[in-house]
Order: sequence, then C-alpha cells, then structure tokens
Amino acid sequence: MTLYLGKKYGKTCCVIGSWATLLLTSASPAQEKEQEKVAKPTAQQSTNMARGLLEEWVKMERTLSAEKHEWSVQKQHLSDMKSLYQVELGLLNDEIAAAGDAHKKDQVEMGELEKELALAKDEREAVVGMLKSYVAESKKLYARLPEPLRGELAREYETLTDDKLDPSADVLALTALLKATVKFNDSVVYSEELHTIDGTQKQLRILYMGLGAAYYISGKSAGRGIPGNQGWQWIADDSVFSEVSRAINIFKKSARPDLVTLPVEVQK
Repeated sequence: MTLYLGKKYGKTCCVIGSWATLLLTSASPAQEKEQEKVAKPTAQQSTNMARGLLEEWVKMERTLSAEKHEWSVQKQHLSDMKSLYQVELGLLNDEIAAAGDAHKKDQVEMGELEKELALAKDEREAVVGMLKSYVAESKKLYARLPEPLRGELAREYETLTDDKLDPSADVLALTALLKATVKFNDSVVYSEELHTIDGTQKQLRILYMGLGAAYYISGKSAGRGIPGNQGWQWIADDSVFSEVSRAINIFKKSARPDLVTLPVEVQK
C-alpha cells in the first residue's frame, strides 16, 4: 500500500494505493497565510533543531564507537579462546595417541606376562610332581631310620602323610627330615631302647654309628643292629660284648679314650 499526502494547487490531496480520493477544500487567503506562518520555523528553532540533530548524531557515533570497541575486544577474546581451545585439543589428541600406544604396550606386556604365568604354572606343576616323589621316598626312608631319629621327626612325618596340607608345608618337613638325617648319619649316638630279640623283650643300651651300624649290650649279652626296609634288625652276637661295652663307657666318659675295634658289615 502506498500513502501519499501532499498539497497541490492550494488543495489537499490524499492518494492510497491505486485508489485516490481528492479532498477539495476552499481556504481564504488569510488562512493560507496563517498556515504558511505556522509551517515555516524561525531561525532559533532551526538552530535548536540542528543542535539537537547534531547531539543525537554525536551520541549515535559514540554508541557505535563503543559498540565497535566492545566487539573488537570480544572478538580478540574469542580469538584467544579459540587458540587456547586449539592448544588444548592438540594436547588432548596427543594424550589420546599416547594412551593408545600405552594400551598397545600394555597388551604386549600382558601377553608376555600370560606366557610367563603359564610357564611358571607348568614349572610349579613339575616341582609339585617332583615334591610328591620326594615325599614318597622320604616315607620309605623314615621306616629305615633308627628309633631316636624317628621320634625326633615324628611331627615332620605326620606333615608328609597329610595330603590336605599345602606343598610348602611338605617342603619344610622334607627339609627338616633330610637335615636331621644327615646330622644323625655324621654322629655317634647313644640310646636306650626296648626291643624283642629271639622272642624275648630286652632293654638295650645301643651305640649308633651313624645310619650304617649299631651295637648293643643288654646285661651280659650283646649284639649288632643293621638297618632294613621295615626298620632296624637286631642280631645277637655275644662276641662283641667286651668291645661294645668299652665303647659305650668311653662314649659316656666312664673310661679313658682308647681305640675300639668293632665288626662292620657292608651291604651291597
């Protein structure tokens, strides 16, 4: 819609769109003069209007300048933030890449650890198998030990016969058994024991020469002891009474040190 208002030929004309309505009014010359007087501003009014327009223009320029400066500051701030975000993004990408490399490295190390664990498991099973065979042999050995040593190792033997215990307990018991056996084998040990010889139970005074041989006296009788798979066997032999009696007295420091000859039977 187009609106046009104007003054033509002393008449007021109003045109709206394509339709026009002409309003004709008749005015006197005095009225026309008064209208021209009202419409025409004075010099003071023109000056004030110009000053107002200038002030508005200056105010608008200041506003535009302030907004331009603020936008420049914000633009620089956004640029700085963008640069900072780009740096952070680069660091984050580097960290992600490093984490990926570390993950790959961890996977490789995990694979190596799994191989080592499997190898250690196989070695442990092999050691446990060997330990079981050693335990079985130690049980056989325990049956061949002399009575004093068997009494000393009774607790270790109970451990070896308990299959519910941890293998580490078997290792400790086996170690103690072997150490005590070696120590006994390198020693001369005196003991008093009850044994049945030729169907008669006797109190024997025994002198063990390690694990290889033993000699005893009982009253006026004497004899020898030899190790066997089911324990020690005691054989009467009165011919060794004198030497065995003297050896026991020397061992117990009831007689002066001297050389003693005792028979030894070597079994193949």
